[in-house]
Amino acid sequence: MQESDQSKKTLLRRGVIVFVGLAVLTGLEFWVAVGGLPTSLALLGVIALGKTALIVEYYMHLRGVFQTDEGGH
Repeated sequence: MQESDQSKKTLLRRGVIVFVGLAVLTGLEFWVAVGGLPTSLALLGVIALGKTALIVEYYMHLRGVFQTDEGGH
């Protein structure tokens, strides 16, 4: 039972980290877009790739797709 509680805490912590990461990247994205920097389009592309990586990893569980099931289930 304690192992299940620990895994829930780990999942919650990871979810909060992803949420905060997406919020920070969105704020940075807004700041770059409003700032009108000459390289803003390139920076927005890099930020978008970072957000995409977080979303794909956490919400789409892409890493699990490529893992083999060693337990035979």
